[in-house]
Amino acid sequence: MFCETPKVYRGAGIVVLFSMLFGAASVCRGDGLELCNRAPQEIWAAAAYLLDGNWSSEGWWHLKPGACTQVLSGDLQTGNQFYYVYAENTAQQTFWRGEHFFCVDNSKAFNVQGYQDCFRRGYAQRGFTQVDIQDATAFTWEFRGSNSTAPPR
Repeated sequence: MFCETPKVYRGAGIVVLFSMLFGAASVCRGDGLELCNRAPQEIWAAAAYLLDGNWSSEGWWHLKPGACTQVLSGDLQTGNQFYYVYAENTAQQTFWRGEHFFCVDNSKAFNVQGYQDCFRRGYAQRGFTQVDIQDATAFTWEFRGSNSTAPPR
């Protein structure tokens, strides 16, 4: 499986939210949490998780079609059954989103502690999709297809 190096700086620009998430999940062969792009266009991905009692969100991982990257390493069973993922391709206005909001930086790589007061702290906010890993110690999330290009709410 082809994997890219994680987190690269993304170009500045206005980021707009659209649509709902289309994705798939599977237990991955390695360890940790892996994100894969099964969509026909390149995407920028982010993940959020609870670690040592603190929420963190981080990104951006640039994934070309067919590419994967490991965003968290090690055993995922640290008392955390849920992880959160988000991806976008702003040039083609395609988004994979959900209803769990975390902080992001629109213009560069980020690792943000906490999910509250994003705007006050100088961050944007995005809706991430909840991923239930159940009892898996390693997990792969695949961003698939494309989403609608409905105007933001």
